[in-house]
Amino acid sequence: LMERPQPLACLLRRLERWTEVGRLIMQGADEACGAMDRALLLVHDRALYRQAEATSPTRTGSDAALTASLEDFLLLHGEGSSGMLLDELWPDRVLSRFRDRLRHGVVLYRSTKLRWLGQVTVDLRRTAGFVLDHARQRGFQRIVVVDPAYGYPPSSETVAAVVKACASHHLPHRKVTFRSPAPFRKMLREVCGSGRRTLIVATEDNLALSIHRVRLALPSRLRESTGLMSTMGTGLVRDQGITSVAADFRALGAAAARLAVAGRASRVAIAPEFCPGETT
Repeated sequence: LMERPQPLACLLRRLERWTEVGRLIMQGADEACGAMDRALLLVHDRALYRQAEATSPTRTGSDAALTASLEDFLLLHGEGSSGMLLDELWPDRVLSRFRDRLRHGVVLYRSTKLRWLGQVTVDLRRTAGFVLDHARQRGFQRIVVVDPAYGYPPSSETVAAVVKACASHHLPHRKVTFRSPAPFRKMLREVCGSGRRTLIVATEDNLALSIHRVRLALPSRLRESTGLMSTMGTGLVRDQGITSVAADFRALGAAAARLAVAGRASRVAIAPEFCPGETT
């Protein structure tokens, strides 16, 4: 009998809820699996990411629902896969219950405190370094870093890295949480009228686009006192001319696939690059 390599399993949110980042990561994973002669098993989990319609709030399933979902997956595919890629939305508190059954698991695009799992993330120290270097070069006097209100782990980790870098370099900064356009519009007007040049750092691209639209609607005298930068940097913002610190998400997906197949619980950080735009 001919031996066939076991497929690499990917436990992800439903396909229609994929982000631009998710698509790029999976393109990289697919390319790496092709090079390794491995099939890719995509399992789209309905409990992981819930949204009634495009404009309604999003939420993650309960711990009980996610635990049951992972139990079902492991029952069906646990012994038949060579490794597993886990969407960034899977929380550590759920994954921690499966230490003895999650073989060669790798968490995508966020860090994990579970040392027996692998992780592939963006190098956030370098991301924060790009933000601070650009702010100084362009004469910004303070930074406002914006976190989406729905608790997205990669954004929260980026916020923490930028805030830490600002504090260590004694650069005035402020962290805000974006909840809806109305309060943010008020905050942006206050920032613009402060008399100090301010760099607004958005940690998620849909958030950056929302800020960009609000900023463009301001009078030019106010708009000129601010800049806007995204720390995700997909084509969604680069096509709009927004300055970005972008990671190669295809490389992230490829590295995660190789790590899962190798079965090493390693930590890999993908280096970001600075993408100049018209907003700073």
